[in-house]
Amino acid sequence: MKSVKILSLAFGLILLVSAASFAQTSMTTTYATIAVAPNAQTGLVGEVDFVPLVTGTIPVGESITITYSAPISAITDMQIYVLGCNSNNPITSTSFGTPVACTAGNVTVSTTAPGSAILLSFAGAPVATPISQQFVRITGVRVNVAATSAAINTVVNATVTNSVGVGTITNNFVPVAQVTEVIAFTATSYTFPQVAQTGGTSSGNVIITELFANAFETKGATNPTQLALTVAPPSGFTFVTTGYTSGQVLTTSTPSFDARLVSASATGLTINIYSQNPQLLDTITVPMSFSAVGPVPLTPGTAAITATLAPPLSATAVLPIAVGTQAGQSPIRYAARTVNTAISFAVGQAMTLLYTPFSAWVPGFNTGFAIGNPTGVNRIAAVGLTPATPFFAAAQPGTVKAWLVPADGTTPLVIQTSATVKPGLGLDTAGQIPAGGEWSVLLSDLGAAAGVTSFQGQVFFQTNFSDAHGVSFIADPSFSVMAQGYPLLVLYGTGLNN
Repeated sequence: MKSVKILSLAFGLILLVSAASFAQTSMTTTYATIAVAPNAQTGLVGEVDFVPLVTGTIPVGESITITYSAPISAITDMQIYVLGCNSNNPITSTSFGTPVACTAGNVTVSTTAPGSAILLSFAGAPVATPISQQFVRITGVRVNVAATSAAINTVVNATVTNSVGVGTITNNFVPVAQVTEVIAFTATSYTFPQVAQTGGTSSGNVIITELFANAFETKGATNPTQLALTVAPPSGFTFVTTGYTSGQVLTTSTPSFDARLVSASATGLTINIYSQNPQLLDTITVPMSFSAVGPVPLTPGTAAITATLAPPLSATAVLPIAVGTQAGQSPIRYAARTVNTAISFAVGQAMTLLYTPFSAWVPGFNTGFAIGNPTGVNRIAAVGLTPATPFFAAAQPGTVKAWLVPADGTTPLVIQTSATVKPGLGLDTAGQIPAGGEWSVLLSDLGAAAGVTSFQGQVFFQTNFSDAHGVSFIADPSFSVMAQGYPLLVLYGTGLNN
């Protein structure tokens, strides 16, 4: 049995009295409480046993009824053992309604269909009940928990009565299952670079874990349990479906656990579970990737992932399942139930890295720089460009950081524009280049902000907005005699959010 038994002796008295002999048997009821899913349509419940406390006899015509608090939905897996009657050959659904010969009498088992009760009728000669031995055991009963709309931690009970009515049964209300949530998620947080147009992919894993052993109960290739994952990324991102193949084996926690991809679409994945470990909390690791599609700047958010535990639809999924007519395996069926999680999407700072390999601020020469910020819908539309969709990203005002790298290899000088550091012309009050604006600055202005009186070497600019471009030019100090200009190089590479 794939569960943890919570065996408890519930001492009750079953007075079974024969009209002829008034013999009676006192018995105790034992049971197992196991976990069951709230959406299980064929959820397995724990066993119910009867153990005599004194030697006695069950008289002819006596019967015991076990009534469950959820409708019985599948009995193909059910087995009923009666000591001295069929201890090694249990009564199954194919024997219902037919007396089974015992050493001292017959037993007939029946149910109502679709109903909630199992009836054991003792016919023929009286049936002896030897003391302190398991006399009757009922296992493998499946009930439709979903039909009861049971909340988490609700208990499924079995009530035991005798039909003759000359005796009493005390403590006849035993818990055989507890409604437990099925699965839980853990997920990678995804981090994306801030990109100029589209692109930028982040990959990670979603791990799905059983919350009780046997939650992923399955009956193999012909009757798998299915997980349907619906993925809803935040605005500006899309779920990547490339890289998945039908039948792809997913990473699981144990070798005996077999989970495979059925299909992938823009809205999610379908997974079939063909086998699992009945004693462990199994896990499935599902790789997932997302791409940034804009518009820029990207906005951090969360992806909503919903899991629905259900097998593929088929004729056998229709409930209630006829009781007393089944053969073969019980189907494993679930009503729709969703479990949700959220995945964090973090977005890096938008930036562009510009570079010039040579600049000079020395006697007789100075270097000028001009950097434009082309972002912003209004700015693009204002100059009449078509199509109406701008060529560049959404408006992003941003500050600029400059590194002056001396030619002699000494420590670079760093200048960060801000509300108090605003060399050159074109920065707003916060030290930013406005969306659609431009910044012109001399190397001498940057050097003064860094506290030096001359400089020669390389210069890097990092703008905190995308799509930046610029030019550099070397001229005489008055910029009236000669000037030589060239574009600033836009650098790309691993880790750069251009």
